Amino acid sequence: MVRLLDLLTAGGIYAKVINRIMNVLFILFMLVLQPDSTGLPADEALMWGNEALQKENWKTASLYFEYAIDTNDLNEIGYIMAYWNVHNCQMKLNNADESASALLGFIVHTTDYIKRMERHKLIWAFSWIKKFKAERRLLYAEVLLIAYWAAKNNYSCRSKIFMCYLPRMRFLEVYKKRIPFCSSDVKIDIDGDYTTVDVICDGENEMYYFGR
Repeated sequence: MVRLLDLLTAGGIYAKVINRIMNVLFILFMLVLQPDSTGLPADEALMWGNEALQKENWKTASLYFEYAIDTNDLNEIGYIMAYWNVHNCQMKLNNADESASALLGFIVHTTDYIKRMERHKLIWAFSWIKKFKAERRLLYAEVLLIAYWAAKNNYSCRSKIFMCYLPRMRFLEVYKKRIPFCSSDVKIDIDGDYTTVDVICDGENEMYYFGR
């Protein structure tokens, strides 16, 4: 009996045919993993996205969440979760631009939802969005978006005119990682709402400016 491995290692026409068959099967397999763009309901897209997310299939998960957003058939919480998950997936894939784009959507929908919910104090106190720690994630999203931009130019955070948003000191780590700082050796000077960070480098020091 001729085994598949024998055909693959034998060379010649058999190996070419088998390789083509394997390539076709691989493509079909990958298509099965992608969102069905012919009418998959938004809630099912979210479900499949969450399943892929649990398996750490970042690209597939992101595609499902993006598809759910594009259906324009999500409620506000659905949009918030979908945009946040797209951001997380794209960050895992080291796609800063795609992550930033998702963060913008997250910021818009989350800000609007929080403003509306805060009018109803009791509902807000026990709401899902409160348990989701939306306010903290919103601050993080705003800081990360600015840090992405700062990494693309040489003036953001580098002077008092172009100082960057720093609502909490713990978010300084976001700038350290994304800009990135030339060293972890820093001197921090806090004066009211303004923070100056002197980064000790091998050559000239780098100075960064932040404000609330």
